[in-house]
Amino acid sequence: MARLRIDELESGMVVARDVCDRSGRLLLSAGSPLQERHLTVFRTWGVYTVDISTPEELPGPSQTIPLDPELWAEVEPGVAHRFRNTDRSNPAINVLFELSVQRLAQRQLQRKTDGVS
Repeated sequence: MARLRIDELESGMVVARDVCDRSGRLLLSAGSPLQERHLTVFRTWGVYTVDISTPEELPGPSQTIPLDPELWAEVEPGVAHRFRNTDRSNPAINVLFELSVQRLAQRQLQRKTDGVS
């Protein structure tokens, strides 16, 4: 992870941590690719640096990051509710479901690590 100033950022870079304004309002979620409009929003809300994922940190298409089973069990019901009207036997839907659980779990873990409730 690298912390870069706004003028060093480029479209397509991937945000390593949630980007929030001074009051804690979420401006862009971790894992999102940057677009030019995001840089304008950051400047407007007084964000001067952003944590960016380095290529080594980005999971490839077949890579998964192991999660604690307890954390998985904690977030899975909320994601399952969002996927309630889908066919989970469809391989593509199932992959999306698992990625959604994984991303939500990682965000919760990051918030716990950062001391945010």
